[in-house]
Amino acid sequence: MRREVDILNSQGLHARPAAEFVRWARRYRAKVCLIKEGRSYSAASILELLSANLGCGTRVTLEVEGEEAQEAMERLVRLLEEFRGTELGNGSGGESAGGAAEAGNAREGRGTFMRGHEGRSMAPQFPPGGSAASPGSNPATAERRDKPEGV
Repeated sequence: MRREVDILNSQGLHARPAAEFVRWARRYRAKVCLIKEGRSYSAASILELLSANLGCGTRVTLEVEGEEAQEAMERLVRLLEEFRGTELGNGSGGESAGGAAEAGNAREGRGTFMRGHEGRSMAPQFPPGGSAASPGSNPATAERRDKPEGV
């Protein structure tokens, strides 16, 4: 079964709502796809949904086949409608103050993702001579190295 739907979230189907859509699509014994401009994207794959670039106002065809197609169709259409009021995860349908600041920074070419208070980097700090991948830096793996294989 097929149904035309519009992406109503002002941010489009970005990572957070796309992940929720995938979780719901996988709950049903049905194959779920979104079709945009003749190309089919599996709703079981977050990467496929994100690669579809489903911005606000995009019209897509929701295609559902399988034992629970009717239930899946009803829930997924309702879910897309619910996303309309959940921009930036604040549930108000508007942009949060943090979102406004980040949007301004993005327009000016400044990234805020990995910056902490007063512009300090929030990159992980490792002991001298160590890194996340260096042996001995993780006690859990050190314990396993001490045991002979097969034990």
